[in-house]
Amino acid sequence: AGTQLAAPAGLNCVMGLFTLLLPLLFILTQSPLAFAPSGGAISPLQVIATTLRENQDQPLGDSAKTALRAVLFPGNLLRAALSSAPVVADGPPLDTADLWERSLELATARTSAYKSFDHQELLAAGSWCVVFGCVLSLVLRRPHVLLLFGIAMLGAFFALNGLMPTVQFALCLALPVTDLSRALTQPQPAVAAAGPAAAARPKRD
Repeated sequence: AGTQLAAPAGLNCVMGLFTLLLPLLFILTQSPLAFAPSGGAISPLQVIATTLRENQDQPLGDSAKTALRAVLFPGNLLRAALSSAPVVADGPPLDTADLWERSLELATARTSAYKSFDHQELLAAGSWCVVFGCVLSLVLRRPHVLLLFGIAMLGAFFALNGLMPTVQFALCLALPVTDLSRALTQPQPAVAAAGPAAAARPKRD
């Protein structure tokens, strides 16, 4: 009986970790959550980087630039590795120092189409909510409602602008919803344990 209980518990732990890490992986690699008819891709980190770059009234400080470069670097590195010559044995190596210094420039290189979309406030707000929702979900070790709120706003933005959601977007929506629904339908251990304890308690005259 102990082995039978340990197997589902271990499986639930793995699935829970997968649910938390996969959306964060999509965000850090700048994986597209939707495609425009013109071929442009929508990535929350690229949306945030574009917003910060265009906000000239409040320039970023050194610490903020370093943090932004660190967040954008994995996606820029992956894209450079997949689209450039280093995959060939005789090709030049990746210039990681240049990728680091130009992180903001590279992340916003293909975001000019964002200006043509309607309801851009939904795009910006949804992107911020998704990013912070992923971080909070990882810290709390359970899907945070902010992640679902951001996904819902992005879904509304995609629908209003006729964009095609990707499989990554579907997984970012389905995994947290499935995890939350499973948590709501499972009996609470404290409540379940209260039954035998109450039955074993002697009655008072």
